[in-house]
Formats: sequence, structure tokens, C-alpha cells
Amino acid sequence: MYSIKKEQKLKIVKCIKPPVASPRSEKWAHLNCIKSRTTYYISTHGRIYSNYGRGVLKLGLLSGHPMFSWTPPKDELLTAPKRWSKEGKVDPRQCMTVQRLVAATFIIKPSPMYDTVVHLDHVKINNKVDNLRWAKPKEAFHNSVKSPNWRWSQKGEAGQKLTPDDVMHIKVLLDPANKTHTIADLADMWGVAEMQIFRIQNGDIWGTVPGYMKPKVVQAKIPDADIVEIKNLINQKVPGVEIAKRFDIGPTQVSRIKRGKYYNSKS
Repeated sequence: MYSIKKEQKLKIVKCIKPPVASPRSEKWAHLNCIKSRTTYYISTHGRIYSNYGRGVLKLGLLSGHPMFSWTPPKDELLTAPKRWSKEGKVDPRQCMTVQRLVAATFIIKPSPMYDTVVHLDHVKINNKVDNLRWAKPKEAFHNSVKSPNWRWSQKGEAGQKLTPDDVMHIKVLLDPANKTHTIADLADMWGVAEMQIFRIQNGDIWGTVPGYMKPKVVQAKIPDADIVEIKNLINQKVPGVEIAKRFDIGPTQVSRIKRGKYYNSKS
């Protein structure tokens, strides 16, 4: 009922002369489905050529999917969706998966209901046009379940992707003495979320499985006399950062004392 259609209808696209050495089966066209300050060309093999850098772009991965980012024209910046950098500043660049760009350029969308692009061979980096199909959300979900990367637990419980043997292997790789992989690498290897690897490392889940766990930092109890003095300083509008430095505690602890989360009985 939710099977992906094997046949597809390709758009009639005006192809250009290949900007780089390409096999005969690879066709190039202008990347017109986005508005950018730079001219880009996209191929039926999922490669993107920049007219500014005069070369094929090296694309980064997000959850295993190649991602393409570009800067919109100045007149489009006000209406473009806002993105924020790690420094808390507005990032003018926009991004989209390469599979969606290839499909939008070369493949006819059957109807607006087909708003997801899937890979027939379940390989996320294989963005050749004959490997991509437009699909409905339910079709895309059932297609992902058929992927060999989809993991079910041995007990058959939905959502429980890891087994005790998997966790023991992960804990060996998390040990600082053997650590050669990042948390993102481990999450990609086992097909789980990065937060799950992070919680395994902290011992929040799978704590009974032997192996490395990050030592927990136990905060020392603040003396009652200091609590009273901290509350007095809070009432005097002293900044929380100064109070934290004076008593050698974290600003978060000061904030929680102020909100009554900690030491509420002390006055």
C-alpha cells in the first residue's frame, strides 16, 4: 500500500556543457530552484558546481545526508527564514539536502502531497537522479523501515534499537584511553540519536551494562551561613556572577537559590 513507485517522470531541462570532466550519463543544468548571489550548476549524479569557486563543491553531511548551503541575494534576506550561528548571530546562509535539489531540478513531482525525497537503495550519499523518488510522508516512513540501517531490538520493542552487546562496544569506544570516534560518529554508526550516546556516556541509560561511564561531579553542600548571606546579596540586587565568584559556586546555583529551587527552607 505504501510502496515507492519505481517509475518516474523527468523534467524537460535545458542541459549545459559539463563544467568539469563528467561521464556521458551525467547531465548538468542550472540550479534554478534557489535564489543565490552565486551561479550554481547541479548534475544528475548529485554534484554541485560553483561558478564562483570554479569547482565542484565539497559538501558537509547532516545525519548522513549531503547538505548544500548558499547565501541569498540581499533583497531576499529580509524574507528568508532566519538561521542562528553558534555565536548567537543571524546566519544569512540557507541550506537544503542535495537529494531534494536534484529531485526539484530533474524529477516531476506527481502532486503537492509528494513532499519527501527518498533513496531507493537507502544509501544517503547516492543522489543520482535514477535513485531518487518523490514520496508521500507515509511512503517515506515505510521505505525507511525497509532500510538495512533500520534497527529493531531483539525483543521486538519499537524504539529500542540498541542491544547490550552494542552498548558494551559503544562504551569501549567512549573510553578516553581508546577514543578515536566522536559522539556524532558513534550515533551514525549505530543509527541512533547523538543524545542517546551522550546519555550512555553519562550513565543515564544502560547503566547496568559494564563499561566506561563519565564520572559524575558531585557538588559540595553549601553551608547554611553562606546560604543566608547569598540570599541577602540577592535581595540587595548584587549580580549573580559576582555572588558565584565570591562563594566559588556556579551561577546556575545562584539562580536556583534565587528562584527557590535550592535551599528554600533557609532564610
